[in-house]
Amino acid sequence: MGGGKFKKGRQMISVQEAQDFLVKEKLQKSAKKVTLEDSAGQLLAEDIFAERPQPPFNRVAMDGISINSSAWASLKDKKPLIIEGVQAAGSKALTLSETNRCFEVMTGAPLPTGCDTVIPYEHCHFIDAENSSLKIREVILKDQYSFSKGQNIHNLGSDYQKGELLLSKGTLITPPVLGVLASEGYGDVLIQKKPKIALISTGDELVPVKEKPLEYQIRTSNTCALKADLELRGYTEVDVFHLRDDPQTLFEKFKSSLESYDLVIITGGVSKGKFDYVPSVLSDLGVQKIFHKIMQRPGKPMWFGKCPKGTLVFGLPGNPVSCIVCLRRYVIPMIEDSWDRDLDKKVVLKEDFAFSKNLTFYLPVSIERSPLSGKLMAKPQKTNGSGDYFSLTKSDGFIELPRERTRFYSGEAFVFYSWAKGGY
Repeated sequence: MGGGKFKKGRQMISVQEAQDFLVKEKLQKSAKKVTLEDSAGQLLAEDIFAERPQPPFNRVAMDGISINSSAWASLKDKKPLIIEGVQAAGSKALTLSETNRCFEVMTGAPLPTGCDTVIPYEHCHFIDAENSSLKIREVILKDQYSFSKGQNIHNLGSDYQKGELLLSKGTLITPPVLGVLASEGYGDVLIQKKPKIALISTGDELVPVKEKPLEYQIRTSNTCALKADLELRGYTEVDVFHLRDDPQTLFEKFKSSLESYDLVIITGGVSKGKFDYVPSVLSDLGVQKIFHKIMQRPGKPMWFGKCPKGTLVFGLPGNPVSCIVCLRRYVIPMIEDSWDRDLDKKVVLKEDFAFSKNLTFYLPVSIERSPLSGKLMAKPQKTNGSGDYFSLTKSDGFIELPRERTRFYSGEAFVFYSWAKGGY
């Protein structure tokens, strides 16, 4: 049976306590290989180590001439250096025959052996001369130039050494990360498979979207919104089910879902009503309750647990605003392991706001950029309770207001959760 993690008599936990519990729980993720081109936006399923140093040779960082620094005195005295040849990118390094000579070098080329400094073209003046009927090319400095030995060279191994850990398992494959993978020869990449998710709504009052509801019924909207949010973030293996408020029906479907899915998200049936069977049915199935009820609004009745096989279960409130807020605040960060990234996103409150309850409050806001400071400003949006999903259409997301306070002032910064992936 499901054993709780509450201390005896404890009714609710704080937002931070709920997050601490969730941070400890990890989705069981298998891996698969995809082509490099298809890996963008995925999570690495293995550590990546350097195949060789980077750069793998002393690389020229600017078009110009390469010299041995001992020849600097001659150049400074306007004495020309003979150009031995041109070092191109993609060619084996040439070798300087004498220190009073030089090479023309191109960006990205290996530094010729015997050279230790590159002088940009714009500081060079080239002379075509003849010596014993042989055409030669020489170079002198055309202006005052500050010399530094080793300049304009990207030294071998200065980015990283062979065998160095470059990318850790779980890293999000962004364009720069993809570039590193390509440079290390990963034509195929081992990525974490996206979780298979069961999204289950409960309630006798709900009817399908295309069905005309009776006066005491409403259309199913929660699962549509939650599935859309998940799919916009790349989680496409989401199956949706609706169940009536019947314990046996719930038991059978929950049982099969726990066996077949990595994550089960249930909406409705988690509060204190006579037909809120979800917690007791999950307990009968052996799902361990980790917490139930958080000191927050909206979303106070939220439930979270884990079955012995490892499947994680979220029980979200049935109110539309509550369930979508809880999905964004807890479920998405847990799936993506993005708790720290979310905390980095702050916006500035545009006007004063008051909330008197001793609860963390999630305030819907619209975002605009200040023409003066350039900062992102959060304008509070009025709602008519946790069932008022229409009001959310006027918001870009919500900010988190701590429960230790009752007044919040214009100009203060708060953590912002966007409805859109990567929004603001």
